[in-house]
Amino acid sequence: MAMNRPVTLSSEHMVEGSPLYELIENMKIDINHANAIEWQVVPGIGPALAGKIIAEREGGGSFLTIEDLERVNGIGPRTIDNIREYLVVAEEGDHPEIVEVNPAPPGQ
Repeated sequence: MAMNRPVTLSSEHMVEGSPLYELIENMKIDINHANAIEWQVVPGIGPALAGKIIAEREGGGSFLTIEDLERVNGIGPRTIDNIREYLVVAEEGDHPEIVEVNPAPPGQ
């Protein structure tokens, strides 16, 4: 019987042309609703940093901009620049954890 085990993603999973790279290239996570697993899909975000992001969001309130992630210990301007393309701040009332940016045309 196979056991479900947590998976830690690393930069080697994000090799251009890999299935994960292709999936992430067309999707962004909502920084105010993503869970720890979804955060770990973002290159450079591991379990510890994902936990810090969620703790800050729960303790300090929603992030109004992507730059607000700098409230999290371990995230600075360089990290923001590296992960910005994977993130979105959903509009008020819109609560998707993952937002499809470039949906496939119908029938594909």
